[in-house]
Amino acid sequence: MPNRDPSVDAHRRLIGDVFLLRSQVQDIMARRDLLGQQVKASARWELMKEWLENRVEHWNPEEECRHHLFLSGGINHKSGSFSQAATPRSVVGSRFPEEPSF
Repeated sequence: MPNRDPSVDAHRRLIGDVFLLRSQVQDIMARRDLLGQQVKASARWELMKEWLENRVEHWNPEEECRHHLFLSGGINHKSGSFSQAATPRSVVGSRFPEEPSF
């Protein structure tokens, strides 16, 4: 029976543990991304359902658009004004052939 070097065995175990942990982290990240997509899809579905059922009295589309543009960087953070590339009309109006009545 050949002599086994304990440091080589420890190194192999550590390498195996590293690959196992890497795989687990990748799995966690994929689950996180999937959960984020599911939350977004659910929110879109709820908004679409409310719009189709004309339950939009609590909506404030200008404020929602301003909030979205602020978070996405389409609003000038210093002045609070919209950039020319992302106005409420260009963001919201171009997606719908007919504007909903608010």
